[in-house]
Amino acid sequence: EAGAVNDGMMLAKAGGSDVDFSETNVQVTGIDEADIIKTDGKYIYTISGNTIFIIDAYPGENAKIISEIELKSRPSNLFIYDDKLAVFGNFNDADYFKKKDLSVTNSMTFFNIYDLEDIKSPSLIKEFKFEGNYFNARLIDNHVYFVSSQYPNSREIPMPLIIEDDIARNVKIGNVFFYNINYD
Repeated sequence: EAGAVNDGMMLAKAGGSDVDFSETNVQVTGIDEADIIKTDGKYIYTISGNTIFIIDAYPGENAKIISEIELKSRPSNLFIYDDKLAVFGNFNDADYFKKKDLSVTNSMTFFNIYDLEDIKSPSLIKEFKFEGNYFNARLIDNHVYFVSSQYPNSREIPMPLIIEDDIARNVKIGNVFFYNINYD
């Protein structure tokens, strides 16, 4: 359970005692940046290859891996918020696309949300795939904002594809944003 922020450190309850631990270095206070390793003061959540490891890290002399999440795609980053773990990265599975009869112009970004209430057995509660390559993400309050990018390769107006829990739909045109920035 998170406590008060104290001089850039988070005071947390870990194993029944108060423990200071530093959060991920951030550029802007209150805006968490995606990373390959996170901690809540008791557990460490980290990415190695296609696996998420959850390590009981407090106290250090008793540290041990308590659960693993194997993914088909290689995760790029993660966030921890309350008892939820968000894991995301690029998704490239031609067999999946063929099975779903989807024509994906590039790769997709996957975004999985796990419930950590039972830390020894995290459960997948939501699964998304977004057309485009994962670029970057931020966590602000309880909302994750992330950017994926893709280059259209046709003259038609391509509408990005979203797959939510295995159900595919296109993004509405009113929800697509283009930033008219001079890139010269």
